[in-house]
Amino acid sequence: MNTYETVLIASSKLADNSVLDLQKKIETVLNKHQGKITQWDDWGNRKLSYKIKKENTGHYVCMNYTASPTVIRELEQSLKFNDDILKYLTIRLKGEKQ
Repeated sequence: MNTYETVLIASSKLADNSVLDLQKKIETVLNKHQGKITQWDDWGNRKLSYKIKKENTGHYVCMNYTASPTVIRELEQSLKFNDDILKYLTIRLKGEKQ
């Protein structure tokens, strides 16, 4: 299992319970493949440097989790097809085994 970090920008129009629903969906994908969220940081709404999908602000979330490399593709695909997600970036944290 590797340790990953994903930062995502969701639409700022999301309600607080919608962010919790998003967290549950991500946890479901990870749990299906024996992954686990180790840290979930909700950074809140912030002004974007440039417009993304005609929005000036976004709701930032940073999460750290352990998972196998095959889960990343499925997780990113679910983020890609979610209309509430503006952008996302996943990195493998250094010093972890592959």
